[in-house]
Amino acid sequence: MSKKKKKSRSRRRASFNIGKSKDDKFITYDRMWAENGILYIRGKDGVVSTMTTLEAAHRAQRLNAMLGNPSLPKSSRDSYVRFVEKVIDVLKQAKAQLESPENTTAEIVSNVLAGKTAEGKEIKMTQERRLERLEFQFPMLTSEEIRTVCNERALSCEEKTQMMRTINQDRMVDKFRQAEAATDVVSKIT
Repeated sequence: MSKKKKKSRSRRRASFNIGKSKDDKFITYDRMWAENGILYIRGKDGVVSTMTTLEAAHRAQRLNAMLGNPSLPKSSRDSYVRFVEKVIDVLKQAKAQLESPENTTAEIVSNVLAGKTAEGKEIKMTQERRLERLEFQFPMLTSEEIRTVCNERALSCEEKTQMMRTINQDRMVDKFRQAEAATDVVSKIT
């Protein structure tokens, strides 16, 4: 029974990179912060642990449950309380970062999807590289069809993209219907 308790406590300590000082059982961490919605904890030994907000909330809840243990010394109880309060503050910061419109991850993804670098700079591509990207994006169109649409001077870029997207989707639907009809014929035969 005692082995089980020791294992459980050591797992709790390891889960938050908590160490013990030589003279008592204080929680030792150097710094705790949130960055892009991720919780970072740097221990006194310099090791940095990372965890998601959900994972950190569950672990803080488990540490908080330990406070109900009557055999826990008052000095340790106070350090656990301070630690759990600090985790809750950092979790609030992480949540605010995830909900903020300045979320850099969303900005990076939108830049990449728009064909730019992560910082939002235009990528200088050769015409062949651009054609390869469009062939990948619209697999149902031939390279000649893509060149024809791209060379159409009367249309804006958005209109060209929309035209290629529509043609691609129509052809995919037609191909799906043909495959569906073929499976119907096969199922009737068998």
